[in-house]
Amino acid sequence: MMDILSEMNFKVIEATDGYKALNLIRAGAFDAILMDIKMPGIDGIETLKRIKQIKPNSKIILMTAYALEDTVLEAQKEGAQAILFKPIDIGNLVKMLADSMT
Repeated sequence: MMDILSEMNFKVIEATDGYKALNLIRAGAFDAILMDIKMPGIDGIETLKRIKQIKPNSKIILMTAYALEDTVLEAQKEGAQAILFKPIDIGNLVKMLADSMT
């Protein structure tokens, strides 16, 4: 996904877990955040909550291979801009990211 988005001229920074993502959020500004719900360390929902405490206006798109209704509802309640289900429709993702940047 990083390679595809980079080739489409998005500036992409990777974090391999929720803790690294939080450190990046504290250190800089991002137009949008794309992260998986299932991650090592802390999961995407907990990371989402913590990001929203640090930078409440963050635009966060979550992705998952698991369609658990409770998880999706919690993500929406916590402020996820969108939840995408794998396999990801790249065209839809690119549109969402471009919309986040305006």
